[in-house]
Formats: sequence, C-alpha cells, structure tokens
Amino acid sequence: IVMPKGAPLSKIQATQSYGANVILHGDVFDESLEYARKLQQETGATFVHPFDDPAVIAGQGTIGLELFEQLDDIDAVVCPVGGGGLLAGIAIAMKQKNPAIRVYGVESAACASTTAAKQHNQPIIITPSNTIADGIAVKRIGDLTFSYIQKYVDDIVCVEETDISRTMLYLLERNKLLVEGSAACSLAA
Repeated sequence: IVMPKGAPLSKIQATQSYGANVILHGDVFDESLEYARKLQQETGATFVHPFDDPAVIAGQGTIGLELFEQLDDIDAVVCPVGGGGLLAGIAIAMKQKNPAIRVYGVESAACASTTAAKQHNQPIIITPSNTIADGIAVKRIGDLTFSYIQKYVDDIVCVEETDISRTMLYLLERNKLLVEGSAACSLAA
C-alpha cells in the first residue's frame, strides 16, 4: 500500500498491523497513486484503486444501507468527499432506497477538487493548499465517482480550515471524541 510521506503515523501503523507492506512515496495522495500504478506495471501486482473502482464504491455504499437499518426517518445525509468513493457509494444506496433523501458532499475549501470538477463539468487537477483534512485531500476526483456524484448528489459544500479545526475541538470538548479533520468536515458544514 502506497501512502504519501506525510501520512499520519497512526494510519501507517494501523495499515501495517493488518499485515500490509506500506511504501511511503510522494508528498500528496496523487503522487502516491501514480507511484502505485507504476509499481503495478513493474511487478504485475493487482492494483486496487482507493476510490474510483466499482467494488470499492459498492463496499462504501453499505454504509448507506446501515443508515437505513439504524434510522427510521432520514431527510438528508452529509458526507465528506475527497476522491468520491465514499460519497458516491452512500449516495447511490440512499437514492435507490429513497430518492427524496438529500445527499450532500463536504470538502475542504483548501482542496476542493469536486467543486472544481462540477464547475468544469469534468474531473480536473487542482492545485491544493495544505489542509487539516488530509484524508480527503485529493487533487482530482475519480472519473467513475464523479459520474455517480453528478447523478446522485444534491450539492457539494466547502468548509474552511478554521471551521474544521473548531469542529474537531468541539467534538473533543463536548463529546470526548477525537476525530481527524476529514471526519469533522461534515459536522463543520
């Protein structure tokens, strides 16, 4: 599994604890992805895209099904978006079960690749700024995920770094939950 050099130690260690060989390459996710593809070509290893893959999207969509199992009445779902797999999967599941449910994606304004793709009506590469929401810091949303987001997601919202940070602090102080920036984006919105 290829991760950026700046990946949080907790993510690296957790991945290694599952038995994975973690290779640190690149300064951002997109550089790691490019290197992973190069390694796949050189070694013949199986390549699994982290978000732009039908099986990955379907797997992440099971979260939407779990929401239906746990809640009787859902008006809206707010989900962080980076590469788009999680949002696409959840949106497909929600809209298939109940098309009236509103589905919103949230991304950091510092790395708003989905917003840029919507503005250009296709995925484009953006120049991101540093963000505390490193788990969703992707310079280009996936082609497949973007097509699903266009079809099933009602809107994309951007949140500022200060709002993400304040939400992380709020969750820690009020709920005793320590969450990463990517997870805090939805509540920040």
